[in-house]
Amino acid sequence: MRLGPLAPVLAPLLLAQLPARLGCSAGDLAPADHVATAGCPVLVLGGAEDRRTTREKTGALFERASEPKALVVFAGAAHVDLQAYAPAAYADAVLGFLDEHVPAQGSK
Repeated sequence: MRLGPLAPVLAPLLLAQLPARLGCSAGDLAPADHVATAGCPVLVLGGAEDRRTTREKTGALFERASEPKALVVFAGAAHVDLQAYAPAAYADAVLGFLDEHVPAQGSK
């Protein structure tokens, strides 16, 4: 969602609704603060040209994650739907990660 020039006014109003609507605070939504305790394999995807979630932030998220983990950065991508941006590369990254780290149904 883009709020444009009204963002400084609307963002605090929207964030103030989080506790009542979702039972969490804006701080609870900071993945870098919680990824280390995820308790599962972590795949971090990012766009090389993302100005919101920069390469540094994406790298910090990856560094904080416990093993097993993987990082895939999409060249030329900004803060976009990465599946729509590069469908084949996205599928390769996600399906390859799942094949490696998630047991097939019925296996031990």
